[in-house]
Amino acid sequence: MLEHAHKLGALHLKISGVEEMDVAFMQILLSLQHYQLQRNQPFSLQLDLNPALNNLLQLAGIEKNFSTNLQ
Repeated sequence: MLEHAHKLGALHLKISGVEEMDVAFMQILLSLQHYQLQRNQPFSLQLDLNPALNNLLQLAGIEKNFSTNLQ
């Protein structure tokens, strides 16, 4: 993904039907965002989450990271 993003410049991800998300997956998303920001390249992420997962992310305080850092 990083190699592909580097060639394109901008990286726009839309991830749908997310039923489960582990810490490793969240770390990958945050790493992608950090990689793009270091290169002054656009990064956007749209997550379509299972409502229960949305609630879990809110409780964990992770939703703020996604809405603030991964727009």
